[in-house]
Amino acid sequence: MSSPGYRICRCTDGDGATSDRAILPLALFYTETCVTALSWCCLREDFRMFRTDRMIEIRPNGTSFRPRRVPLLRDYLEQLRMRRVARSNRS
Repeated sequence: MSSPGYRICRCTDGDGATSDRAILPLALFYTETCVTALSWCCLREDFRMFRTDRMIEIRPNGTSFRPRRVPLLRDYLEQLRMRRVARSNRS
């Protein structure tokens, strides 16, 4: 069974502004205050975090991104590693 891609039809930011985003959801993170979806944002062409309590509507778009999921996760982890290295070099 393939994993469908999803399109956030409407979401709000911290100031209450709404936007439509096409995303590829990769992981959910649970904290004391909210649940956050780590996603590839097709609009920004970068990784973004979306708070699920700010998602107004989510609709599957009927396409699968399963072949891209693992490479995207690896890319995200590499970005984190590079940030950590850059921070340690500044110290």
